[in-house]
Amino acid sequence: MAEKGFKTIKEQIDLLKSRGLTISDEVAAGNFLLRNNYYRVSGYSLTLRNHDVFYSSATFQNIVDIYLFDHELRHLMT
Repeated sequence: MAEKGFKTIKEQIDLLKSRGLTISDEVAAGNFLLRNNYYRVSGYSLTLRNHDVFYSSATFQNIVDIYLFDHELRHLMT
């Protein structure tokens, strides 16, 4: 399996945008990605995309909302 190379936060945002994700606040998105691993966060986008192309209504905020909901739910269950 080929290794995936390191991408800067800017490159991660550009990749998401190239796949059709709407990102209204790149600074906030960058801060979120900096605090949370890109690959962990990408798991929360699975329902928002098909074959690595985001649905036209998908936004970065949708991913953040799903992530925060999951975070709260996990903490309620422990």
